[in-house]
Amino acid sequence: MQGVDIDGREVRFEGEEWDHVLAYEHLIFAFGSRANMDLVPGMAEHAMPIKLLGDALALRSRVIEQMEKAEQEEDSATRRWLSHFVIIGAGFSGVEIGGAIQDFNHSSHKHYPRLGLVNGVAEIFGDIRLGGFPAWLMWRAFYLSLMPTMAKKTRILFEWTWSMLFSPDIINLRFTTTENADKSRDERHRG
Repeated sequence: MQGVDIDGREVRFEGEEWDHVLAYEHLIFAFGSRANMDLVPGMAEHAMPIKLLGDALALRSRVIEQMEKAEQEEDSATRRWLSHFVIIGAGFSGVEIGGAIQDFNHSSHKHYPRLGLVNGVAEIFGDIRLGGFPAWLMWRAFYLSLMPTMAKKTRILFEWTWSMLFSPDIINLRFTTTENADKSRDERHRG
């Protein structure tokens, strides 16, 4: 925001790539729109703000990068460390981010089999032991058997089969991250 004309009931603000004037009827100020990444030592180097859509896409890329590193890692302790994520703060957004990362990890199981997401252990009738993918398939079959109606069983089986045969559609969008927006704004003020 660049300024407020109280008499003219207008707010002048600077967007990522342009300036604008917005007329208003009621004006509410909500301060604190920037994350202070200097509050905790190391936060600026390792943490990621979540303010813009570009930030969410950058976080998704970081999660994928970590999962790929974990998939290639031979040491199981390091692999486990690389595939865990910590979310600090962010309020309701933090809870949503945590759930989204968890869902993403589980939906990506076929791309990262060494992370143990398409794996299982089963013992049948006390003497037949299964591990890995066959045990995982048995767990899926057992899960389906618990569904109350044939329609629900069919729908779930179709969704599982579809997700195993076809990868999700990926769309590449270009969005600005908070870091780039801040740099752009600072450059415009200097120039």
